Amino acid sequence: MLHQPLRRGPDSVRYRLSGSVPPLDETLIELGGRLAYRLVRDGAGPAAALVLVDPASLELLRIEAPALRLRDSLSVLSGSQTLAVIRRVLEPPFREEFRVDGPGDHVWHATGRIAACDYCVREGGETVARVKTASTGTDRVFDVVVQTTVDAALILIVVVAINKLAGPRAD
Repeated sequence: MLHQPLRRGPDSVRYRLSGSVPPLDETLIELGGRLAYRLVRDGAGPAAALVLVDPASLELLRIEAPALRLRDSLSVLSGSQTLAVIRRVLEPPFREEFRVDGPGDHVWHATGRIAACDYCVREGGETVARVKTASTGTDRVFDVVVQTTVDAALILIVVVAINKLAGPRAD
């Protein structure tokens, strides 16, 4: 099945992530040139949690590795409730794919050139987010176009979790 790329339009919004993803310290997430969220580290080392906060620094969502560390799995939490579990399905050189078991019956699949940050997140046959990266001088900038029908904060932190899982392994 051929999937049409998600383009910015009346049914989607574009977020821009400035800084490293996952962050070394802090990553700013902008919507229309204004601060929408910040992504900050909570702790040190590769096991540090990543926390999505609003502009007033209120914690919205958190990425944590499970207590029993599965090699390619991360959880997204809201308080103590698990909202999503992200797992690597296939590894290169065959194909890169991640499965996201989200809230309710939502199952998303991220496919494309994950390591290059050029991929889509789909539910069924519908693209719910499109991720692209570009370099601007010394910084990498991530553009994430998100359908307005999905929780943007959840999709943004899922994108960060996928990038963390797809990046170089620290273990």
